[in-house]
Amino acid sequence: MPSEGTPERVPAVPDRKCGVLVMKRVLFITHSFPPLATAGVQRAVSFVRHLPSFGWEPTVLTVGSDPAYGIDRSTCARVPPSVTVVRTGMLSPVLLFKALWGLRLHRVAALIGKAVLFPDDKIGWFPFAVRAALRICREKRIDVVYTTSPPETAQLIGLYLKRRLRLPWVVDYRNEWFTNPYAPVRGGGLRAAAHARLERQVARTADGVITLSPAHTRMMVEEDPANASKYATIENGFDADEFADAAAAALDPRPTARSDGPRTLPDSDVLKVVYVGVFHSTMDGSTFFEVCDRLLTRGAIDRKRFRFCMAGYPWRVGKYRRGRESWFEYLGYLERHDALRLMHTADLLLLLIRHDAPRTLPGKLYEYIATGKPILALVPPEGLAADIVRRTRTGFVVPPDRPEEVENLLGCLYRKWAEGGLKVEPSREEVARYERSIQVPRLAEILAAAEADGRARRATGR
Repeated sequence: MPSEGTPERVPAVPDRKCGVLVMKRVLFITHSFPPLATAGVQRAVSFVRHLPSFGWEPTVLTVGSDPAYGIDRSTCARVPPSVTVVRTGMLSPVLLFKALWGLRLHRVAALIGKAVLFPDDKIGWFPFAVRAALRICREKRIDVVYTTSPPETAQLIGLYLKRRLRLPWVVDYRNEWFTNPYAPVRGGGLRAAAHARLERQVARTADGVITLSPAHTRMMVEEDPANASKYATIENGFDADEFADAAAAALDPRPTARSDGPRTLPDSDVLKVVYVGVFHSTMDGSTFFEVCDRLLTRGAIDRKRFRFCMAGYPWRVGKYRRGRESWFEYLGYLERHDALRLMHTADLLLLLIRHDAPRTLPGKLYEYIATGKPILALVPPEGLAADIVRRTRTGFVVPPDRPEEVENLLGCLYRKWAEGGLKVEPSREEVARYERSIQVPRLAEILAAAEADGRARRATGR
C-alpha cells in the first residue's frame, strides 16, 4: 500500500476493457450514516458521494436504527440515489440500560457493559451485519471491504470478513482506539488487554489503514514499522458545494429555529458567538462562560449587544445556561442545513478543547473553517487543532486553562467587532486541502492499491 510521500501510486481511475468503463466495487461498512445524527455521518456521506467519480461503486452497509442517537433526515438528500444502501437490524442495550438506571441498578448496568458489550455497545450489530455482508459480497462480487470506526464493532465485522472471504480490507479510524487518552478503555485488566490485542489484530490484518491525523498515522507506523507503507492519513473535511448553499441560505431573513431565549435585537446589533455540537469530556466550556460573566458584569461587553447561540444535543447545557438565560440561547438539535446556516450567521465560532487533550480534532473545526467566519479557539496552543487554525488563518488561538488571556482576547474581539473590524483572511490554499473532492482521490488510491495487492496474492496462490 502507498503512504503519504510515496512517489509511485496506483492510479485512482476506472479500468477500461475494450473501451468499456469498468467500476470497482467496495462494500462500505459504517454505523454512522443518514439519517442517524452522529458525528461520523458527514465523512461517510462525502466519501460515498465522490467515490464513483474515481472509479469506485460503493454499496453501503449500515444499521436500520439506533435508539442511542437522534434522527436527521435532511442528510439523506446528500446520498446519491444510485448508491445501494443496505440497512440491518441491531440489538441495542439502550432500553435495558435505561430500565436499570431507572431502578438505580447502576452497578448492574456497569457490569453488563464491562462483561458483555465488547468491544462496545454496538456489538449487537455484529451478527446482522456479517450475514448481510456475506450476501452482498457474493451477489455483487465485491472487490474491497472498507470499515470505519467508531464503533469498533465495525472493525470486528471487517476482521471476520477478511478471515472468512480473504478479500482486500481497508480500515478507517476516525478516532484513536486503545491509545485514545480522552475516551479510555473502561474496565482495565483483561478487558483492556483484549482491546489492545484486537486493535493489533485489526491493524496487522488489514491491507490498508487510514487515520484522521499525521500524528495518529505515525503512532500506528511505530507499532508496525515493517508495514509502514500501508498506513495513510485522510483528514476530516467539508463539501464546498454544501457550504456555498448554506452561505446563501444564511441571507434568508427567516429564523433558523425557535429559540427558548430572548431575541431583543437583530443579529447585526449583537456580537453573536455560535457553538454547534455538544459539551462532552474534552470540550469544557467552564472557562469561556466564566470569562463572559466577568466581561458582562464589569461592562466591558454590553449585555444588550452580546448573545451566545448553541445548537446540538443538550448534554451539560443546563449546567452552563443556568443564570445566563438573558444572553445564552439554546436552539436544541438542528437539522444539518439549519446548523450550517447558523454557523454562517455567526460573528465568532467557538471551538473548545480541554488543555490536556492536544490530539483532539473535532469534526466541527473543518466545518468552521469552511464558513470563512472567525474562530475563537480555546484549545491547547501546541495541539493539532491550534496548528490547523493558524495554518488556515481562520481564527484566534488562546489556551483554555488561562482565563486572563481568554478574557483579554474576548474583550479585544468585542471591541474589534464594535468598530466593524472583526474578520479573518483565510489562506485559500490551506483551506482547500480539506475539501472532500480533493481528499477522496487519496481514498480511491488506497482502495485501488488494496485491490491490486489482493489480486496479486490470488494470482500467486498466497
